[in-house]
Amino acid sequence: MKKKLKFLFLSLLLLLILFVALLFVPFPTSRLETRYEVIDLGILPGENQSIAFDINNHGQVVGSSGSSAFLWDPEEGMKEIAENCWNCKINDKGEILGYGRVPDASGNLENRLLLMNEHQEYIDRGFGVYDSSFDLNDRGRIIWTGKFPFSRKIQGFVRDVSGVTSEIILPNLTLHRVREINNQGMVLGTSKDSQNVYRAFLLDAEGGFESLNPDSSKKGHFFGELLNDEGWVVGNLSKPQKEDSYFLWNGNSFSKLSTLGGSSFALDMNNRGQIVGSSFTFQSQLRETVSDGTRALLKDIPFGKTALMMAGIWDRRREVPRPVIWEGEEVYDLNRFLSSDTDWELIGASAINDKGEIVGHGYRGDWKHVRAFLLRPVQTED
Repeated sequence: MKKKLKFLFLSLLLLLILFVALLFVPFPTSRLETRYEVIDLGILPGENQSIAFDINNHGQVVGSSGSSAFLWDPEEGMKEIAENCWNCKINDKGEILGYGRVPDASGNLENRLLLMNEHQEYIDRGFGVYDSSFDLNDRGRIIWTGKFPFSRKIQGFVRDVSGVTSEIILPNLTLHRVREINNQGMVLGTSKDSQNVYRAFLLDAEGGFESLNPDSSKKGHFFGELLNDEGWVVGNLSKPQKEDSYFLWNGNSFSKLSTLGGSSFALDMNNRGQIVGSSFTFQSQLRETVSDGTRALLKDIPFGKTALMMAGIWDRRREVPRPVIWEGEEVYDLNRFLSSDTDWELIGASAINDKGEIVGHGYRGDWKHVRAFLLRPVQTED
């Protein structure tokens, strides 16, 4: 009996010591403590919507409003910079790269790559832009994927700071596309081998080549999407009869990015390893055939949704896009970090800079069209 009491006493004492020790363990700061203020970037005169595409480390934002591209500056606000130009990117020098629809000699519209700095010039040498794949770094180097008219061959190009353009050649592989270039001159893209398997690749400034694929069976297709200055890569793994997944390569190992339940799209990564994009979640909703009066009545009926799902009136499989940020492998809905009295519903996040500022688009108040936003992290008191 005494031995049992002694064992029980020692066990309780050990638990007490562990509890006290845990009180002093410095746990990492939760992502839930982050808050953002929302800045409405506005719309161009005569338009009713706007979408932001990119932001640099000076807080300058590029996007589109109607059919025109805009530049938003923290001091000067929004101004139009080009017509019929989309998917613009901006570097820290303020240079802007986008693609526009330009009539060719026969009057047919074709995609052309437009560089905007002191002047505006089309730099794609007539190859056009294939698959909207292009990028520029802070040093002014540019890459893009081109496809010459009436040709099936896809080619990758790099343009140096002096304006000299050369083709990107891969060792014993077929180029699928080039995607991003970082400030060290590393190029991220996707190649195809003789077995028609797609893999991401890294090509450094000295010509060094590295192939990446998180699929151990080597049968899945892995498409390179994002690259930062640390050499970290985000890619999309596509396998037969399975939903696509995004993976992060940190230079040593792969980790799978979480989702909100549905499909996801990673659109940008900063040099701190923060990733933004969209992830779909499933929400229940009444079908369009249900009257407004019935909708209001059913809100107060306990277990009403379950009965309606069984009757087929409540559609529980509606996918809803949410703007998200990944930190490590975990994903968070950005709407959770806004003020409780906000009149914004954020829909998508497209870019993030090294300060953690995020741009995207969403709905505000009673406005029926999407508007571009800028999220700025707010310092919270301990």
